[in-house]
Amino acid sequence: MARSPRIVFPALALAGAAFAFYTVLTAQDPTPARPAVSPPSNPYATAVSGSGIVVPPSERNVELGAPFAGVVTSVFVKAGDPVEADAPLFQLDERPLQAELRTREAALAAALARRERLRALPRPEEVPPLVARVSELEMTLADWQSQVRRMETALEKNPGSVAGDDLERRRWQAKAAGQALERARAELHLTRAGAWAPDLAQAEAEVLQAEAAAQVVRTDLERARVRAPGPGVVLEVNVRVGEYAQAGGGGLVVFGDRGAPLVRVDVDEESAPLVQGRPKALGTLRGFPHHRFPLEFVRIEPYMKPKRSLTGDNRERVDTRVLQVLFRIAEQPLPVYVGQQMDVYMEGPDRTAIVEAGSRPSTGEGR
Repeated sequence: MARSPRIVFPALALAGAAFAFYTVLTAQDPTPARPAVSPPSNPYATAVSGSGIVVPPSERNVELGAPFAGVVTSVFVKAGDPVEADAPLFQLDERPLQAELRTREAALAAALARRERLRALPRPEEVPPLVARVSELEMTLADWQSQVRRMETALEKNPGSVAGDDLERRRWQAKAAGQALERARAELHLTRAGAWAPDLAQAEAEVLQAEAAAQVVRTDLERARVRAPGPGVVLEVNVRVGEYAQAGGGGLVVFGDRGAPLVRVDVDEESAPLVQGRPKALGTLRGFPHHRFPLEFVRIEPYMKPKRSLTGDNRERVDTRVLQVLFRIAEQPLPVYVGQQMDVYMEGPDRTAIVEAGSRPSTGEGR
């Protein structure tokens, strides 16, 4: 009886191990699990593949921002809304601009008044006093000249009848009256001539300056209501009422135009030489490999760019450069949205044939 535990425990251990081994064998399914969605297949005998992203017909999303800093007082759209050209998207606080406009308009009114005052010169009321002054001085001059003549006549008849100082004094009085008369006539002529031409030019320039300053504020008032640059669809709204919008910061409203969307395809640099001419292409959306989208060639952008759109494949490198090819989606068997990724296959030459042709030794015929 003392030796029974030595037999029981090893036997239980062996039984447990046998049960575990049997469970593992019976739980294994020799049939491999099928993927939920089969991967896309190459539709061409020789093809160049690339990862594409759906973009609007303008090829880039338009990220609208605030033309100047201010508080957002109204937002008129939401994501997904179709809009027409010049449709309002959001509104900035325009009260400071309204106050500044009133100031500029008052300055414009003052400049206009100054210009009209100069144009209206001379005032009808200013001329009669000057005419009367000229007449008065003419009579004064005539009086002094008459006294001088009488004294000169008396002096000729009777040399001692007139003092020399009196005659000389009246001569100077007549001369002074003549100078005063000339000054009065000049003032009358100046008044009748109206405003000086340089003064009118300066007044005209001040009016233009005031009008331009007021127009600047009116333009800012129009810019305070940000509008759609054309017919399209609002893709994203990143602004709310009450938020402070910084000047020049884009992305408050992301806008895309209407029309058949495009696909911007990134072809890795090791496959770029295989993209030749105007290749035929088909695309498939991620998760729907059996729905093929016919693609129309638009153009090749010949400048190689660093790769930015990564698909998650382990073979991709951040330092890879890509050739970008644009296609237009001719038919849409499924709804397509801007920003969606597509697997694109382009018909191209056989890589092996090109490599073998380049590795053949030269025949020396050109020597």
